[in-house]
Amino acid sequence: MSALGADTEIILEFGTQPIIDGHIDKEVDEWNDAIKTKIFLYQNLSNTEDGLEIDLWIVQHELFLYLAILFELTEHQTNEFIGILTSEDESLDPLDYEDAKIIQFLNLSKGDFEYRDYYINESSFYEDSEINGVGAAQLDSDGESIVYEFQLPVESSEGGDQDIRIEAGIYSPFMIIFGESQNYDEGIILMNVVSLFVQFYAYNPIISAEELIYITLASIIFTVIGSLYGYYIFQIIKLKGKIEKIRS
Repeated sequence: MSALGADTEIILEFGTQPIIDGHIDKEVDEWNDAIKTKIFLYQNLSNTEDGLEIDLWIVQHELFLYLAILFELTEHQTNEFIGILTSEDESLDPLDYEDAKIIQFLNLSKGDFEYRDYYINESSFYEDSEINGVGAAQLDSDGESIVYEFQLPVESSEGGDQDIRIEAGIYSPFMIIFGESQNYDEGIILMNVVSLFVQFYAYNPIISAEELIYITLASIIFTVIGSLYGYYIFQIIKLKGKIEKIRS
């Protein structure tokens, strides 16, 4: 299968919710519903040569997007990271984006990492006051294969004021960045852009048996009370009519 270029467009589909733990459980096939494709990450998007091939898996579940990024390197760096950048407008420059969700390894050999939430302003990364989303990563026992997993909130879900809401019903740009240090504005060495069409989610809550019983009982009680009240008003009107006849 040939890898796609920098102009990849994907229409998302709803599916089951995978577990964000950096581990792909093949026995339960938790990413079975995901759209799976291959792209390259490049040093220069204006000259797409000698890229790093990655597997990109994406699925939408309710009000969240789930992304898995898988690839192999013969040698990984101890402070390696993968980030997802979002913005209202597409650009080939990562510093033009406005929001960043990053899984940063602190010590890859020990499996120590942090999920970080940033906003980008004037080409600099700043920590959000409130972290939104979830991320995890894990290096395989072969020392080469690695998995990064993200959960990102979409437009209708709760998010911080510093986050860019991912708008449903249109194509939105997502830049995937890769680096080997914790210096994001200068340490981004590979990147590519995909355009994702996020679906609208119609919330349809599941009512439990207990909730259904409570709702039914409440409806019966209010119906009975309403009937008694109506009967009481009717009797008052009848009595008033009798009194007026007697007086006349």
